[in-house]
Amino acid sequence: MARPSVKEERAEAILAAFERCVARYGVEGATLERISKESGLHRSLLRHHVGNREALLDRLIERCIDTEQDEIKRLFEDIEQEGSQPDQADEAIIAYLFGEMPEQEQLKIKVALALLAAVENHPNIKKRLFQWNKDFITTLQEILQSVYPKVGEAQCAAVAWGLASISLSSLSIAPLGSGQVFQESSLQVARTLLKSLRV
Repeated sequence: MARPSVKEERAEAILAAFERCVARYGVEGATLERISKESGLHRSLLRHHVGNREALLDRLIERCIDTEQDEIKRLFEDIEQEGSQPDQADEAIIAYLFGEMPEQEQLKIKVALALLAAVENHPNIKKRLFQWNKDFITTLQEILQSVYPKVGEAQCAAVAWGLASISLSSLSIAPLGSGQVFQESSLQVARTLLKSLRV
């Protein structure tokens, strides 16, 4: 495998620094000055290796969406490989949506929430996140339909929407220090939704 070029390495370092800044300061607060300081690269190099701030923002959105799409596709593949058994599938879905997250995963969630908070001022973010959310729920629905083939499409769609909404709500209030009680309540509601598909 060819070694990444210096330009590619620096572009990745800049993007990672931007990601950390967005998680810490929000989209508007992630200024070029802060990105430069975080990456250890002069501001002129940011433009040279990545482009302007809008280009950087586009690449960050693409990075977040690609990562999430890869993860839910992997979930789908794992469930299919296990034979789409309801008990195992339900636990895999619960773990995916509500499981404990390592530090890098927590960073991604903070970035996603920061992007969500910026949609009113950034139409492109709104458009991309809307499409990603739609695709995410559609894939989740397809997973449920593969596990529960006797259940109607409308019910699987409703449960997929409910699971996604509970997960997002749980993630959005996590910074408040909601603790174990809210997490357990979210899990209970999610399990109830999944059980409703058993006919």
